[in-house]
Amino acid sequence: MVTTKGFRDVIEIRRANKEDLWDTYKDVVKPYVPRRDRLTVPERVDAAGVVLEPGGRWRGGAGVTKTSRMLQAEKTVISYICDRERAVVWGIDGGLPSMPHGLTLKRAGAAAEERLGSIFSDVPIGEGDVFSRPTAGGGGFGDPLEREPDLVIEDVKDDYVSIARAAKDYGVVITTIDAELCDYAVDEAATAALRATIRAERVTNARLDPESVAARYRGGELDAFDVIRQHAVILDWGSGKLLPESTGQFREGFERRSVAMWGARRSTPPG
Repeated sequence: MVTTKGFRDVIEIRRANKEDLWDTYKDVVKPYVPRRDRLTVPERVDAAGVVLEPGGRWRGGAGVTKTSRMLQAEKTVISYICDRERAVVWGIDGGLPSMPHGLTLKRAGAAAEERLGSIFSDVPIGEGDVFSRPTAGGGGFGDPLEREPDLVIEDVKDDYVSIARAAKDYGVVITTIDAELCDYAVDEAATAALRATIRAERVTNARLDPESVAARYRGGELDAFDVIRQHAVILDWGSGKLLPESTGQFREGFERRSVAMWGARRSTPPG
């Protein structure tokens, strides 16, 4: 079976319809096509039809991005409320957090998006404006530096993890042989060296001065994933302003759920 990159597991996930929705141990019908026979192609499209191209030892479930375009609008406003913009979904047993929620708006003709956040009301929008809201997905379970590199390769093939985040979050250095054929390889020597560096620096990074981290985000040196996963800092993601109280609360949980567990080993995955 040939499918779009990132969607080969859809026939296995299905629509989650079963007799008992909350019974996680209930047997499900096996898919018609086994995973090894589901081949992917890299082309993807956005909501307008334009072609486009999550960490722990056991990766959390991937989220989705919902995008809408205003085709007709007159005297229209948008309001929105959700959570997890500051209380970002956490990892456990050494796993890394997910990403902040929040809605972005790209106005017709604008060069860049503007971030509206997770709670706002009565923002005017017009025809051609595009708004997007991601779901974060789950946090990771277990030390991400213990995830098998071959599994990280599979995540890259499925477009769950980028090559850049594979290096930053999992310490796995991946070289591209042929992206159109989803052909990648692990640089084993570079991976071993990078994982050693991350192990040596990550506790210090998680305790850096939050304001210095915020300044690096505002300057474009760090993205939101870096700020959350490497430095455990919470910002106003639009302006880059430090949120000290939220950061203190988040760091308390990050120390307990992630930092304290780095180096601890589990022999079996959850569930």
